[in-house]
Amino acid sequence: MAITGDVHSQVKPPLEKDARLAEEIANLALESLYKAFYEQLVRHAAWRHGLSKEDSCEVVQEAFLLAIEKLDSSGNPKAWIYRVVGNLAANWKRKASRRARLLAEWSPTPEGSERGEGGEP
Repeated sequence: MAITGDVHSQVKPPLEKDARLAEEIANLALESLYKAFYEQLVRHAAWRHGLSKEDSCEVVQEAFLLAIEKLDSSGNPKAWIYRVVGNLAANWKRKASRRARLLAEWSPTPEGSERGEGGEP
């Protein structure tokens, strides 16, 4: 059996299809990771870092947005996402603490300067 034509003319899947297929597989993996661990991650951030449920949801959402860009599925995605949530929750607490300290430091005091002696505006 003879092969006709040169080797370069044989049909190969375009790189675009391979890249698209790899992206679809990564999206499916991320979606399954999201469905499997979202609630656990929210509870973990709330319990471990003392965040409210709303703040925990924000942190976990931010972690999954980072996962879209940076998650390497060849490693351990569960460990990666838990670490990212932990780091983001610690940052969240640090920012909230700093914000509260600055608000207390820079907000006007009700005695003397802003109000009259009687305490009325």
